[in-house]
Amino acid sequence: KVPCRLKDIIDLLMDTGVGAHAYSMIQQDMVDAILSDRTDERRFLFEEAAGISKYKNRKQAALRKLESTEQDLLRLKDIVAEVNTRVNSLKRQVKKAERYKQYSDELKGWEIFLGKAAIDELSLERRDLFGKKDILSDSKLNFDTAVTSLSAQQEKERKNLTDLDRDLTRISSEVYEKSEAAHSIEKDISILREKKENAKAVKEKNELDITALGKRKEILKEQIEDVLGELSKLDEILEQMTVNVDKQNDLSKISDEKVLKARQTAEELNQKLIQLESQ
Repeated sequence: KVPCRLKDIIDLLMDTGVGAHAYSMIQQDMVDAILSDRTDERRFLFEEAAGISKYKNRKQAALRKLESTEQDLLRLKDIVAEVNTRVNSLKRQVKKAERYKQYSDELKGWEIFLGKAAIDELSLERRDLFGKKDILSDSKLNFDTAVTSLSAQQEKERKNLTDLDRDLTRISSEVYEKSEAAHSIEKDISILREKKENAKAVKEKNELDITALGKRKEILKEQIEDVLGELSKLDEILEQMTVNVDKQNDLSKISDEKVLKARQTAEELNQKLIQLESQ
C-alpha cells in the first residue's frame, strides 16, 4: 500500500528476468523474433538476457530528461531576457522617480516660499488697510463733529431769524398804530411823521438785516451741503476700504487653502513614490 511509479516496478522486474519482453517469459511473437533473420530483433533479446536493456531504458529516460531540461533552459533564458528587460525598465522608472522626487521637493520648497511671501505681503497690506481705516474713522468723527457744530449754529441762526421776524411784526404793528394815531391827533402830526420816518428807517435797516441773514443762511446751507457731500464721499471710501479688507481676507483664506492642497498633493506624490520604490 505504498504509492510507487510504474518505472520503479519495471526496473525491479528487469533485474529478476520476469519483466515484459524478458527472456524467461517469452511472448508468442518473440519466438518469431528469435527465428527471424533480422539482427536487431535478436539483439534486443540478447540485450534483455544480458541486463543491458535496463541501462538503455535509463539512458533513454536520461536523454528525454536532458531534452526537457534543455527546453526548460531555453524557456529560462527567455524569462531571464524578459526579466532583464523589465529590470532595465524598472531602473529607468526608478531614475525617473528619483528625478521626480527631486523636482517635487524643489517645487514644494518654492511653493512654500511663495506661499509664505504671499501671506507676508497680504499681512502687510492688511495692516496698512486697517491703519487707513482707523484714519478714515477719525476723519469721519471729525466731520461728524463739524456737522453737529454747523447744525447747532444753523439752529441758532434760525432762532435769530424768528426773533427778527417777531420784532419786525411788532415794529409793523407799532407803525400802524402810530399812523392811526397821526390821523386822530393833528397836533402831533409832525412828531408822528418824524417817528414814522424813523420807523421807516428802522424797517429798511431791518429789511437789510433780514436780507443779509437770508444770504448768510444760503451760505450756511451750501456749506452744510458741501460737508454732507464730503461725508458721503468718505462713507463710500470707507465702504470701499472695508470691501478691500474683506477681499484681502478672502485672498488670505484662498492662499491658505492652496498651501494646504499643495501639501496634500505632495503627500500623495510621496506615497506614490514609496509604492514605486517598493515595486
